[in-house]
Amino acid sequence: MNNLFTWLLYFYIYCFIGWLWESCFVSIRTHHWVNRGFLRGPYLPIYGTGAIVMLIIAMPFSDNIFLTFLAGLIGATLLEYITGVCMESLFKVRYWDYSNQPFNFQGQICLSSSLCWGVFTVILTRYGHKPVQYLVSLLPNFILILTDITVSIIFITDSIHSFQEAMDLRHLLEDMTKAKEQLEHLRNRIDAVLDETGDKIGERIDEFKETGDRISERIDELKETTMSRSFELRNIIANNLKRLSDYISDLTEEQRKELEQSKQIFEKYKQLYLQRKKRITISKKKLLRGNPHATSKRYNTELNELRQYLELQSQKKSKKTNKKKH
Repeated sequence: MNNLFTWLLYFYIYCFIGWLWESCFVSIRTHHWVNRGFLRGPYLPIYGTGAIVMLIIAMPFSDNIFLTFLAGLIGATLLEYITGVCMESLFKVRYWDYSNQPFNFQGQICLSSSLCWGVFTVILTRYGHKPVQYLVSLLPNFILILTDITVSIIFITDSIHSFQEAMDLRHLLEDMTKAKEQLEHLRNRIDAVLDETGDKIGERIDEFKETGDRISERIDELKETTMSRSFELRNIIANNLKRLSDYISDLTEEQRKELEQSKQIFEKYKQLYLQRKKRITISKKKLLRGNPHATSKRYNTELNELRQYLELQSQKKSKKTNKKKH
């Protein structure tokens, strides 16, 4: 039992070391602090799990550097791939993406990352784990167990909350996509109504022009006729003009109702879309900002829109802060 608590503490220590490494590495690349990871706290479970897998797998080959390297490379790469596939399948978001890296497989793993896992395994088994093992061995059993229980409660609570937030982010992206599809459908319908109206009016005008041409021919024939004939001709022209005016008026009234209704629905969905986009809690902000390279096959456009929205909000907040200072 004591051995179980010892390994559990190893797991949490390496979760923290992994978070520290990732956060510093990404922060240096992005030129600003990035609190990396899926969870809110300072720990990355994949590093803790990876370290435990590395230690267990590499133990039988501890005397052979090459076999230690190879065992760690294979074990950690498999872990990274399985974790990535499962998370993407569940949350519809890829929280790390190696698609731009050479020799990658499905964007989940790549050669450079796998080689790093192999090197980390050698460093960990040969040098890194010894001081950690020594420090943990100094802890009395009571302190060891109390520390594990306390950290486990915090870790599990964080995991449950972060899981819920990640699922809510997935639903938010789905809602945004549906709203955009509805908006696009309505926009196309409005365009179709306008085109249909224009085409029908154009057809009626063409018909009227043909009637006008016939009337012109009739005028030539009736130039020498009596006054009554001229009056009859003027009535024909007036009646045709009235028919065209009535048709356009009726058509516009009919189409105006559909257009007005479509516009109201369009505005409704537009406001709904904006409200959905604003549905970002602190935890979702952490998820998005802590994973700046996250992508999504189905919802990448919406994911980028949320990032841009957060960036705009951050800029507005900075401007307000600067104004207060001055």
